[in-house]
Amino acid sequence: MKQSIRRIAALLLAALMTLGVTAAMAEGPTVYDEPQTFTMWCSMDKAAGAISDWSENLVYQEMAKLTNVTVEFQHPPVGGEKDAFNLMCASGDYPDAIQYSWLTVPGGPANYISDGVIIPLNDLIDQYAPNLKAYLEAHPDINQQIMLDDGTYYVLPSIYQDIELATHQGPVVRGDFLEKIGMTPEEFPTTVAGWEEMLIKVRDCEELEGVIPFFFAQMTNISESPVILGAFGITQEFYNDNGTVKYGAIQPEYKEFLALMRRWYELGLLDTEFAANTAKLRDEKVTSDRVFAFIGSMGNSITRYTAMCRNENNPDFQLLPMPYPTLNEGETPIVGQQGAKYTGAGVAITSSCENPELIVKFYDYFYTEEGHMLSNWGVQGLTYDYDEEGNPYFLPLVAENPDGLSREQAMAKYTIWQSQSPVYKLKDVLEQRDCLPEQIEGRKNWLACKNEIIMPPVTPTAEEADEFATIMNDCTTYMQEQATKIIMGEVDLDEGFDTMVSTLKGMGIERAIELRQAQLERYLARI
Repeated sequence: MKQSIRRIAALLLAALMTLGVTAAMAEGPTVYDEPQTFTMWCSMDKAAGAISDWSENLVYQEMAKLTNVTVEFQHPPVGGEKDAFNLMCASGDYPDAIQYSWLTVPGGPANYISDGVIIPLNDLIDQYAPNLKAYLEAHPDINQQIMLDDGTYYVLPSIYQDIELATHQGPVVRGDFLEKIGMTPEEFPTTVAGWEEMLIKVRDCEELEGVIPFFFAQMTNISESPVILGAFGITQEFYNDNGTVKYGAIQPEYKEFLALMRRWYELGLLDTEFAANTAKLRDEKVTSDRVFAFIGSMGNSITRYTAMCRNENNPDFQLLPMPYPTLNEGETPIVGQQGAKYTGAGVAITSSCENPELIVKFYDYFYTEEGHMLSNWGVQGLTYDYDEEGNPYFLPLVAENPDGLSREQAMAKYTIWQSQSPVYKLKDVLEQRDCLPEQIEGRKNWLACKNEIIMPPVTPTAEEADEFATIMNDCTTYMQEQATKIIMGEVDLDEGFDTMVSTLKGMGIERAIELRQAQLERYLARI
């Protein structure tokens, strides 16, 4: 039924275009009689290696055919995006639009509006984006996330409509190593004590000699996903305790966590090189069969490592998502990794743009069902089709690319689902990308957390931003260094923790908490 409706809608749209309908209209793109262009700065994202420029992407090629609008892309060097972004903004020489992760910019997006880099979009959305406006009205929780505290829209957003998309990281274990320690996936430990017993078995297993029981990459990995820390009911940095902002590393529970990690380090359960581990070192250790459990992501870890390692020489290689542990048996995990439905990604329009309505109209199409299918799936019959129940699925051009592209690379070439582009995303594509049975079933383990204490995507004012950044740059660096020393036994637990708390307070962490509290209260008051 879905398939039939979509086909009818596509035929009607084509007929309207044939008749010369060129005005903005709901459920269809704006078509121009004369060729139009706009310039956009954006990173290659996951398309790097699959295409050399986003103009080679199928979706943008199709949009050029549909609308007569061509996007001229400007790409920063891969790996140098942050520096290139800062230099561009400092230069005053802007493209028409910038696609970026706007909640990560220095000073926050409000600062870039006040500095005249980007412009507010409220009036433009009201006049030229009926589909985005209707989408936000239908999803008030997402609407709350994408605006600033004063109601200003600053971006055409990339949206995770399904929360499964925002849950992408957690504890991962080598499933093919379980048998060697006498365990099955059905016997996964659900408590911290059970984890310790499991890791000891790995350490003592002769068949797993040289395998690291538990790997993580520096204390930043703990901030990204509180795999063990979450059992103590806190996160490493800021969290929301029923409307009150707290900083995890100065809480008594954090000392309990450090005591546990210190014991695991002394017992030989942690990677002794954790303080220096990087993503590259994780790649080397996991792919050389030297890691049992680690903090990893569904796509970049499980999908990628399985493609790299499961072969005729290692046919049993398997990575399984594990449950987040709790302190007591039968409890629901308090917190895991879960992002917001809007993470700050999207397209902002710069003050240099002479025709901002062109860009707004162009991207508004992606918030329709037809535009959603194009942006997320590509072209029917070429990159995807529907099964008998009307569910879309990727065809071999994406699923088994004849040119040797991985599924992720093919998706980046033929869709914009994996980019920061203005689209709304559903879990159906996620299930096509992360399609291993262990991923589909294992994701449930990562979703089974309350996550009530996770901070929403608050934004600072331009005045708050510099002060907050100055405080946190120093506090975060010191906290991670001191926590590392405590775990490795370089300083006494009691004295080291007390020193860390007093030092962080002296560095202004309580002021940073005040600023976050004000930001949370403003966020909760958004209409």
